[in-house]
Amino acid sequence: MTEPCNSKAVSALLDLDKVSLSDNGLEGLDDQLTALKESDSYLFNVKDEPQPTKSPVNVVSGQPKGEGTPTINLATASYQEIKQFKDNHPDEYQALTKD
Repeated sequence: MTEPCNSKAVSALLDLDKVSLSDNGLEGLDDQLTALKESDSYLFNVKDEPQPTKSPVNVVSGQPKGEGTPTINLATASYQEIKQFKDNHPDEYQALTKD
């Protein structure tokens, strides 16, 4: 079942002259709500559909390096990661720390 997330907007779009009260409840209301769900679905919270999960993305500023060129983000790397990078890639480390 869906519920309106903006009930004022939904009620403004309903034609209450086409809704009547009977022994079975409000007649004509369900048809209008169904039509609104199809035409203006953004007005309704959909509980049946799971929301897609977003995976975190690590964005590093600067120019991209060519393939195979090792790089490290000095702002977020730990001391051990920086030391290992410096030991394994001294030229790249020097280029990154050069003023």
